[in-house]
Amino acid sequence: MPTFNGEKYIKNQLDSLCNQIDVEIDLFVFDDNSTDRTLLYVEEYRNKLNIFVKKNHKNSGGTGKNILINLRDFKEERILEYKYFSLCDQDDVWENDKIKRAISFLSSSNASLYFSNLSLWKEDVGVTGLIKKDFPMKKFDYLFEGGSAGCTYVMASKYLLKINRLLQNYPIESKSRVSHDWLLYFLARYEGERVVLDNESRIKYRIHDNNQYGKLSFRKRFSLINNGFYITQIKNNLPFIDKESEEYKIYRLYMKSFISRVYVLLKYNFSLFRKKSKFIYFLFISLVLYKATKISITDFPSALRIYNDKRK
Repeated sequence: MPTFNGEKYIKNQLDSLCNQIDVEIDLFVFDDNSTDRTLLYVEEYRNKLNIFVKKNHKNSGGTGKNILINLRDFKEERILEYKYFSLCDQDDVWENDKIKRAISFLSSSNASLYFSNLSLWKEDVGVTGLIKKDFPMKKFDYLFEGGSAGCTYVMASKYLLKINRLLQNYPIESKSRVSHDWLLYFLARYEGERVVLDNESRIKYRIHDNNQYGKLSFRKRFSLINNGFYITQIKNNLPFIDKESEEYKIYRLYMKSFISRVYVLLKYNFSLFRKKSKFIYFLFISLVLYKATKISITDFPSALRIYNDKRK
């Protein structure tokens, strides 16, 4: 659980962790230098949960960076003590069978990564809708989108061990922003791990003014992309890609020129996104915001794979 100044909501989430059925939970709290009572509230639950707290000496710069830095810094022997790991936001509320259900999906299909739909939730009015993320996976959908919100992710320990090793040489601290949702899904798919989707929701996804992304309006999403969000995520993925791969070819053509971008979008079209309407939206912003979503082709090769080892 990454935390930062979460005193307003964190007790609700901690209560829902305590209420999980048929599982034993250890809670690892990665606090991003909170200045409120977040950690005091966490301490109140030590008699109910086995809790480990690591407080960053300075703020990491974002939830994604906080999560990835700490997943990288886990000791291998610690990872191997567990069968499964789940990401957990500080401000949501879980149904009491969330983890049990995720483990059932993972174990029955021998999968590495699980994610699900989410229930939109406002505490004063209750559940207001469903965020659907269970669209069928497509061949290259991991290149330009994540799986679901990271707070739905549950991973087999063997996959987290692979993530831990892949991140050892990855310069997380130097990144301006990292979407852990995107990167963890990208690595699972690119590395050939089995991923399972759940068409039900076992999480009340709290919507409030401080959500880092949440359910964005068209205007806010357009602004986010115009400010380089897609390009940043592509740059974050590039170090893990082999130069001879088709994934590299797609990224390179997308960045090379306006004509090559049109070509790759038309050639790969609906294999790039799980939802058709999302591809149409992506097609639109890719062409309209071409200058804002472009990496200089001279810089492109320099971002390539930082690892000497091949995929294992």
